Amino acid sequence: MGCGGSKSSSGPQFRCTNPGCGQTFATHFDLQNHAASHVSIGAPVGPGPGPGAAVRASAVGPSPPPSGYRPGPPAGGPGGYNPYTSGPEGGGMPLASQPSVRGFGAPGPGPAIRSQPSLSSQMAPPPTPTASGVGAAHHQIDIVDIQLEGEVGRGAYGVVFEGRVRSERVAIKQLDVKGGPENPEYPSQLKEFQDEAEFMIKLPYHPNVVKLVGVTPPPNFWIVTEFLSKGSLYSLLHSNDACDNRLKLHIVRGTALGMGHLHKHNIIHRDLAARNILLSDEYDAKISDFGLSRFADPDAENKTKSDIGPIKWMAPEAIKNKVYSPKSDVWSMGVLTWEVATRSNPYPDMDLITVATSVCYKGLTPSTPPNAPAEIKQILAMCFKRNPAERATMNELAAVIRQ
Repeated sequence: MGCGGSKSSSGPQFRCTNPGCGQTFATHFDLQNHAASHVSIGAPVGPGPGPGAAVRASAVGPSPPPSGYRPGPPAGGPGGYNPYTSGPEGGGMPLASQPSVRGFGAPGPGPAIRSQPSLSSQMAPPPTPTASGVGAAHHQIDIVDIQLEGEVGRGAYGVVFEGRVRSERVAIKQLDVKGGPENPEYPSQLKEFQDEAEFMIKLPYHPNVVKLVGVTPPPNFWIVTEFLSKGSLYSLLHSNDACDNRLKLHIVRGTALGMGHLHKHNIIHRDLAARNILLSDEYDAKISDFGLSRFADPDAENKTKSDIGPIKWMAPEAIKNKVYSPKSDVWSMGVLTWEVATRSNPYPDMDLITVATSVCYKGLTPSTPPNAPAEIKQILAMCFKRNPAERATMNELAAVIRQ
């Protein structure tokens, strides 16, 4: 028995149908986030609410645009940069309607792609920044140097603008919590936003991780990153654009290399999904959205605990015991790889509670696409091990794909 949804006759449109609940919500996305509050994973799920794993949207950065802001095209328009386009669950803006599902190997040759650096060259450590902390001096940007050119993405708690810093084309993320500091959600969303900035400041550069350009100091605290014209991987997969097997393998390999870089620096992403991968002009995958990320604790076997996570992408131990590690990211990498292979959403006909209990107690994983390339099938098998210790590392996954 799960937390379903029904439209109410007035006011908020969606009502939780879980017995004894009945709360109403303005959007289906908010209802999905609320659904996780009814999950109790310590034992098979009953009708009542349990501690569960909350599903939350990603944060972006504060304050309204300055005077002179010129509205741009609507979010998600052709060629638009929209890291918040997401499916029915997870960090971003819900789609107004679900895209049609296409099978593996869509027709057409797909876009041209360039080869990525070898594993050995990618693993060479770049210089580490000498300063840390949100707004470290060498990462600060004066707000007067930022020109906003138009809104290109909006999520539950934030908005993204395209703009320029001097001559460089950039994306500007701002926090946009309804009601501002008076909203009870504001402190947690602000912290998530600040955490994201701090992770990006501390993480050395890697070609498969979104590059930080800088942050503006308070009170107008914005995160400024490189602008990625192809938008999110999710948008590509749910479009009519060609995406052949070669391009799919290129994207999966780049994602694994970027995640290997995070793990090398003891960062657990915890929200790895197609919606949080952005694409460059050459379709190079770039890891983004560090709002839920945490530094692994070396004294706790590189594990961290939290109630937060996108259930359909979470490993069994993360759902059941709220334990995250690099190996729980590997499970999520398997779900992302399945997204790429099938161009569809995982478990589309299952509610979150059914997914959670089935993953934990019934061995549920996304089914391997029969017509997928051998590399995809091998990666899925390496990711979906019940025992985290038996899962591959990200660099082992990348090594499966030779370019």
